Amino acid sequence: MLMINKTLRKLELEGNKLGPKTAREFGHLLRISTTLKFLDLDNNMLTNDGDDTSGLLTFIEALKTNKTLLSLNMANNRLDETIGKAFEEALAVNYSLIDFEFGFNQFSVDTIRKIQFYLRRNKAIYDENQLREWNERRFMRDEDQALQQKYLKLQNEVEKKRMAEEEYETKEREVAEMWRRKRLDYDIERNSLI
Repeated sequence: MLMINKTLRKLELEGNKLGPKTAREFGHLLRISTTLKFLDLDNNMLTNDGDDTSGLLTFIEALKTNKTLLSLNMANNRLDETIGKAFEEALAVNYSLIDFEFGFNQFSVDTIRKIQFYLRRNKAIYDENQLREWNERRFMRDEDQALQQKYLKLQNEVEKKRMAEEEYETKEREVAEMWRRKRLDYDIERNSLI
């Protein structure tokens, strides 16, 4: 179902005893999903206590190409340093993940520091992109307002021109009517003199 879902953004599956097969399938999902941004796999059995890491390694490998996942919770899954290093390698080339909870696992201090370094790098890139998008939206809004003001000004000028033409035509009719009356009065006066 998740392979064809085009709207799901957040999925919380904490504490469901999900195993290596689920980890592998989520790896396949991460390769094709363009909408999933938040995934919580906290407190599961993704490696069967270290007996089968193949599914989780497939999942981690998919992180290298995924460009939409922002937040991942893998805490309390009893993951060892080998998995920690795999996450470190994935985050070295993943620039989208900005929040990664991995507490209560057995990662070395060095691995934790490197993972945190990559997360800070990604967060800086994310913030820069968000600021650029915000500036673009503001620029577009300002441009829309300027165009609307220009349109209103043009509309106002057209309306003023139409009113001036209408006033001119009214005055022309009044002058024509005045001359018609004068001509009529003149004709009547001339006829009465004859």
